[in-house]
Amino acid sequence: MSVIFSHKALETKNIQPYFVLSTHSTYRKKMVDNSVISHFYSFVADNSEGYTFAVPDACTDILFLCDPTTPAARICGSTISAKLVELQKNKRYFGVRFVPGFAPDFSSILPKELTDAEIALADIDPNASPLIEKIASSHCFANQINFFMQNYTDRLANRQSDLCQQLSQLMYQYNGDIRITELEELTGFSARYIYKIFTEQFGISPKLYCLILRFQQALFNLTAQEQLKNLTDLAIDLGYADQSHFLREFKKFAAISPKKFTTEIQHSFYQKRITYD
Repeated sequence: MSVIFSHKALETKNIQPYFVLSTHSTYRKKMVDNSVISHFYSFVADNSEGYTFAVPDACTDILFLCDPTTPAARICGSTISAKLVELQKNKRYFGVRFVPGFAPDFSSILPKELTDAEIALADIDPNASPLIEKIASSHCFANQINFFMQNYTDRLANRQSDLCQQLSQLMYQYNGDIRITELEELTGFSARYIYKIFTEQFGISPKLYCLILRFQQALFNLTAQEQLKNLTDLAIDLGYADQSHFLREFKKFAAISPKKFTTEIQHSFYQKRITYD
């Protein structure tokens, strides 16, 4: 079973809204169908503080600092809660986001070593320096994408077992609102085995992965709405016990309450900042 998600599915499960909010110009995205790559993105970091929040998305990113004088790239695993990350002011960034649960097969690094971590790409791939320089020196989004694909197309091997792919798709299908006992029934494997193999290959537990998927679905709903959605209804729709449960979990993952988050989204004209190539 291959991990292939539709454009819509990818769009609803790996949002990094603070990256979009960190720029006052255009945040460009190029979706990739039938690939372990979710999408490419590019933006200029206008944030005055020099950092922004990354939120849990179960994805691994490669983020290139496009500064010809000091080119750099880092591979970033998913955070487990809202986490401050450096974005240099007035610098352009080019990013590659992989589908949830996929870790690039560039070295023998384990998925758990990437979770909540940032590692220089050159430390993982000693041959990456020419690519980093080419991407950093280019002002063309399409060329940057081509440079990356020319370098890594043959090295994007999927190391996930069939069971982990099945588990991931089931969790996706239910937006994370599925219990381990249900996964046992649907797959025929024990809870202990499911936990062991999933944690080994994804770097996080099945429970945390489900929580992240549900949170990401909440983000999608809140960023897609032009008007504030009733938070109680949203909490119920997503399987939270009540609004208080939703508020606590959302604040842990997003650093602010869902109400404040939605207000910020509305005031920033969030959707208008994003363009699709």
